[in-house]
Formats: sequence, C-alpha cells, structure tokens
Amino acid sequence: MTTPRRRPAITSTDVERLAGEAEIGYDVDELIARRPKRGRPALGSAPATVESVRLDPELREQLLRRAEADGATTSEVIRDALRLYLVQGRPMAQPNTRIVTPHSDGWSVQKPGASSASSAHGTQQEAIDSARQTLTKSGGGELAIKGRDGAVRAQDTIPPGNDPRGSRD
Repeated sequence: MTTPRRRPAITSTDVERLAGEAEIGYDVDELIARRPKRGRPALGSAPATVESVRLDPELREQLLRRAEADGATTSEVIRDALRLYLVQGRPMAQPNTRIVTPHSDGWSVQKPGASSASSAHGTQQEAIDSARQTLTKSGGGELAIKGRDGAVRAQDTIPPGNDPRGSRD
C-alpha cells in the first residue's frame, strides 16, 4: 500500500505572493501552456473514439505477427489497414489462399470459406505440393500450413503473388 504524498504547507509569504500575482492578472495562454499534458497523445484534430471489432483467432494471430514484424502496436496496424481500405474505395481483394490441414484420412487442401476440402492426401508433404501447384496455376497466392494441433505452423507466398509480409530475399 502506498502512502499519499503530502503537499507542503502554504505559508503566509506564499499567500502574499499569490495574492500579488492575482492582482496583476494572469496570462491565460501562458498558464495553459505550462499545464502538463495528460492522457494519450492526440491522433488527429479531435478526440479519438474507441471502436470494437471481433477477430477470429487466425486473424488475431496474423495481426500480432504483423505488429511485431513492423515494430508497431496492433492499433497502428489496424488504423493503417483501415486507412488503406477507405482510400481504395472498395473492399480489399481477398488473396488466393489455400490451407493445408489435418484430415481424418491424412491431410487436406482447402480454400478458406469452402464447405469441403478441395483435395485429400496421405501425407502432409503431398498436400503441400498439391496446394503449391494449385496456387501456381491460378496466378499465385498464400499458402498456410497447419500442424496436427490445428495451429498455423508455416505460411508462404507462392509466386507471382505479392507477399503481404514484405519479406525480402
């Protein structure tokens, strides 16, 4: 438990000095300029608002990885993405993506949002090779590889797609 800080007692000399200053008058602009700034720094010309969004676990993980890679906060990444979306004036194009996941008979390749797998394979490597081939034939895209625990363990951009992580070889 912390003890509250005590302010020093005001002496009669302090009262006389303060009364003298008050009689002369104060420069309000100077007083405001001397006042310590409180709260978070402004983001624009007016106070910022807080908006809530729901993120699925995969999207949240991508957000955290991107923020760490960029040395930014998640809020900065979200604001940048929203600005880009609003400038484009249309929904951002969904990347051509395939996900390799564990399947009851081995491993499957699935397009996000699809109700069923596009192909099933005996080994994970066969599924990865199939997904790469599909993405290459369709102009490139993103490949996500999940482990047996269902977590994404690797991601890759298949040429000629654009790497959203901006990695350089």
